[in-house]
Amino acid sequence: PETETDQWQAYPRKVSCHWLSLRVRLVLEFIKLVFKRLQYLKNYENLFFVTLYILTFVFIYPPDSEPCIDNWIFGIFSVILAWCLLIFQFEHLPVTGIYSLMFQKVIISLVKVLLIFAFFIIGFGLAFNIGLVSQVSN
Repeated sequence: PETETDQWQAYPRKVSCHWLSLRVRLVLEFIKLVFKRLQYLKNYENLFFVTLYILTFVFIYPPDSEPCIDNWIFGIFSVILAWCLLIFQFEHLPVTGIYSLMFQKVIISLVKVLLIFAFFIIGFGLAFNIGLVSQVSN
């Protein structure tokens, strides 16, 4: 049977093709950015793709060692974002297009609401922290 050490010895070979693919995709996105300029940044899908590439880069960095817990966390988020982007690509199909657009609208609305609530949660959290710290010191 294969041990865990044997599995990680093959890890750098697997990652090298991902590095090459990631570099090619980043160069293509940079070329799009140069030609489209501000219009490139206005499209949510492009920003999601760049975020996906960054998360994937952090997941497979450094390529010569086995991933630590932080790498796995970035890997989890990159897989979630990749699945969301796959659903976004379904909008071009006639049968599933309406559901993909509905999913996009819901996600964008959810992110906007969560950004607003994040300020309230941070504000209340800081207020409670100040209140609790002042009670403990007395």
